[in-house]
Amino acid sequence: MIKENVSHYFYNRLFELADKPKIDQQDLLALNRLMHQLFELVTQDVKVHLNSLFTRMAYTFQVHQTPPTLVNNLHWLRISISKSHQIPLEFQSEIGFQGLRILSHGVSHLFDQDIPTNLLETFPKEEWTLEAKKGEKQYHQKNLKVVVTAIHREEKSLIVYEEKSVEPIVVKFDQAGINDHFNPSIRLITQLFRPPFQLYLLDCKVRNNQIIPSAFVLEPDHLFGVTDISECFKPEMDSPMFYLLKRLSPFSGSMHLILGNTANYILDELIRDSTKSFEALIKEIFHLYPFAFSLRSDTEIKQFALKAKTHYQRLKHVIQGHFKDLDIRPEDSSLEPTFYSPTYGIQGRLDVLHQTEAETSIIELKSGRTFKPNGYKLNRNHYTQTLLYDLLIKSAFGDQTSPKNYILYSGESEDQSLLIILSDL
Repeated sequence: MIKENVSHYFYNRLFELADKPKIDQQDLLALNRLMHQLFELVTQDVKVHLNSLFTRMAYTFQVHQTPPTLVNNLHWLRISISKSHQIPLEFQSEIGFQGLRILSHGVSHLFDQDIPTNLLETFPKEEWTLEAKKGEKQYHQKNLKVVVTAIHREEKSLIVYEEKSVEPIVVKFDQAGINDHFNPSIRLITQLFRPPFQLYLLDCKVRNNQIIPSAFVLEPDHLFGVTDISECFKPEMDSPMFYLLKRLSPFSGSMHLILGNTANYILDELIRDSTKSFEALIKEIFHLYPFAFSLRSDTEIKQFALKAKTHYQRLKHVIQGHFKDLDIRPEDSSLEPTFYSPTYGIQGRLDVLHQTEAETSIIELKSGRTFKPNGYKLNRNHYTQTLLYDLLIKSAFGDQTSPKNYILYSGESEDQSLLIILSDL
């Protein structure tokens, strides 16, 4: 009874449009809204996050085993009416009536209810049928966002749909020398996820009408923090369990954490005004964390102030010395800019971004010291963080941008390298 009532609602709305002598752009927009309503209603109880009409349709077609021709027609309708403002006036009416027919068949399939006779009689005599095209599809796209609708482990392939296409696409994994290093991740995905789900395919190549990506990004709309990812890389081992451990551990407002935040605050203030005194800064710092400091003894406060002054002296030395030598000027610097990349599924906030017409530079402050550094004289997690920031910048400004990377260890002693330059990452 519920299916019958719901289907009648959609049939009545469709007939109101079909009963017109001509369909214009406003009617196409109404048809678009009706299509959104249909798939939102069908997927309203789904526990999977579906963030667009495209993903709702992909999920629905998978669950309801929709025939390929109807899938192609509905995707064609989605693409066409979403660009209704670009359709010439002489074609709007014809596309609209074909769309009414296609959406009516969609309602009939999803609710298993026959299309009323009065609506059937309004359908165009000549039906547009979009069968899947055969033969090799010749195109290349560096990055491709898709929804996975099927996994064929034996054929080492995924069946996916791309938002701008009405045809299914075959994606190959476990390709030697190209993406076989993602095999452990693909195995986990096939074990833990059930289609449909989203992937971002990077650096795609077309071969024999199949797409072979160099990398896969799972659910790219869920953005992981660069710092969270980098903390999974330790000198002893790499494991995503470090991320879970940090998420499940209780927060502790330790003096070490406050000192790290203090070093970042000092860096920001000295970039704004390199002549600012430590006495002025320490008063501001105590105003930033009044409750944390009130819980500490006088001895702890004095020790904190001494350490903070040491960071101040080292940072001032770098800003007034190294920065000038490297032509890093405050007026060309952005403090703590935030970037996100839906391509790689990451987000992050830099400490300092320095940009001129000639070059782009990243300056990242670390209040501690190096521990078991790698060949670049960096801690392993800091090296990973730098690589990810490099990806963020290139994602935002284009691959032609090749930023210089500077890691500033303000916890190192004066006779050691405070500023590590990474120009060949």
